[in-house]
Amino acid sequence: MFLIISKSNFYQEQIISLLKQENFNVTNDPNISNFCQINFEISNKNLIIKIENKEIILNTPCLLSTIIKNLDSLLKNYYIKVSDFNFYPYMQKIIFKENILILGNLHNIIFKNLLLNLKSQNLNKNNLYFMLWPNDKSLNMNKLDTHITNLKNLVNEKLGIQLDITSDKNIIRLNIIN
Repeated sequence: MFLIISKSNFYQEQIISLLKQENFNVTNDPNISNFCQINFEISNKNLIIKIENKEIILNTPCLLSTIIKNLDSLLKNYYIKVSDFNFYPYMQKIIFKENILILGNLHNIIFKNLLLNLKSQNLNKNNLYFMLWPNDKSLNMNKLDTHITNLKNLVNEKLGIQLDITSDKNIIRLNIIN
């Protein structure tokens, strides 16, 4: 999840709408856990896109494909330092001691949400289940538990990182042990 910020509410809403159409996981609600802010500014006939200390300046008007291409290039290099490894949420990638693990879509959704809720430790297992399988009519927690176990085994096998994922009273938590 990425937080979209703009000085103009109108531009902010338009940008969010366009990015959601392109399957970007974005919000304008600062109360929702997010990996980082993406700032969009219009200044002197330019669109300025900023992520942390990196920015891209585009001439306006510009095509949505140009915005997406440039945002894509910024997000490809964005990572979060977690313990001794780097996680690239947009690229679905974990790098540890020069070893690279590309996560599948389901594993990435699980891992992203565990990290987004690392501090608050309030990830509800049912909510995670329906993030993964929104069309299921009933819960099958064994299915979720199997994918969590597979994620833990994959990260341990490929990177030597032990993920300690625990569940208590339907709240799922991540602890990292190297």
